[in-house]
Amino acid sequence: MLMDLAINLVASLIGFLGAQMYLRLKQGFSRRAIKWFWVPVPSTRIYLFYGEWMNLLSNVGELEPVINVQDALTLGELRMFLEPYYPEVVVTTNKNTIDWQFPVISLGGPLPNSLTKEIGEKGLLPIWFLDMPYSQDSERIIGSVGRAEVFRSEFNEDGMLVTDVGFVARLRSPENPLQFLYIIAGNYGMGNFGVVRHLTSTKKLVQLQSLSQDQYFQTVIRSYISGRNITNTELIHYKRLD
Repeated sequence: MLMDLAINLVASLIGFLGAQMYLRLKQGFSRRAIKWFWVPVPSTRIYLFYGEWMNLLSNVGELEPVINVQDALTLGELRMFLEPYYPEVVVTTNKNTIDWQFPVISLGGPLPNSLTKEIGEKGLLPIWFLDMPYSQDSERIIGSVGRAEVFRSEFNEDGMLVTDVGFVARLRSPENPLQFLYIIAGNYGMGNFGVVRHLTSTKKLVQLQSLSQDQYFQTVIRSYISGRNITNTELIHYKRLD
């Protein structure tokens, strides 16, 4: 009886220690993946540049800068995720305030975000918005210049968005070759949100790191949508950048 008790205690201890080792190993992989993607160069500050819809008519006919609820959630979620890794997360809509000694994230597509637009026009992104410039109510398509790969959003019979696509590119900063520039842009606001959700998931970042050891690359991410919620995201295209 005492022998059985001792065996059970030893087995329990081994199980506990094994579980702790597994959790620590898993946390180690997660931390390495986060730092690999988001902190490739140690830095005390990161800039999060968000373009606004400027001078749009409000419901009372006044001109005002606009940020919709979905974009505000995307911006807030990304900022909160970054704060443990950067002492300063500077959110700005003014490019003149950016200090290019630090990494920069450009959040949003080429219509509201002038920095994203400039990078796209320089031809640095092999996956870009096709048939630009498009109007606000046009179908938005992401694809390669040669149209070998085309990625569309999907709508249900009621015209509701059920999947959206967006991309993230991690580039050498054109303003500082020693720093990184991230471009996050989607067909619609949910595409932006889905990309951010994907890139703030430790599980997804571990998967991305296992796929890539490149410094500079671009990926396309599809987001599955139910109402205003993202139910899942998946990486559907990957391209190494020089």
